[in-house]
Amino acid sequence: QSGEVVEVGLFDSATGDISFSSDWSFGENISGVPADRPDSCAAGSEYNSSACRLCSPGYFSPAEDSTCLQCPAGTYSASEGSSACASAPPGSHVPEAGQTEATLCGLGYASSEIGAEFCSPCSTGVYTSVQGATECVWCAKGSYADRT
Repeated sequence: QSGEVVEVGLFDSATGDISFSSDWSFGENISGVPADRPDSCAAGSEYNSSACRLCSPGYFSPAEDSTCLQCPAGTYSASEGSSACASAPPGSHVPEAGQTEATLCGLGYASSEIGAEFCSPCSTGVYTSVQGATECVWCAKGSYADRT
């Protein structure tokens, strides 16, 4: 049998988490697990020709019998079998889909956002002295920063 997956995304603005819901449609308005499949696959896994397999790090499967999907930019999944992706915490970013960890903002960059895809550079007169900064700070009186 052939089918198609239908995906719906949901963003929780309070936590910054992104989740997706997927379901199979097997033609002629039939949904659910085909009769030739032995078992349902749990969230965090997908059916792969003969058995359920866990989603790889960087991927997630949001519901029973859904497909493993890449975590979108701004999110990541560090372990196998994830049913959801984690948002990049403040002071970090995830620039591309399918990542297994968030990257700390470098010196001279900051991010206060949850789920950031990039860190913003500090402007003239402000700086960061640590990696993973959530904000740039003003230079002390009598000093300056022209880049970082």
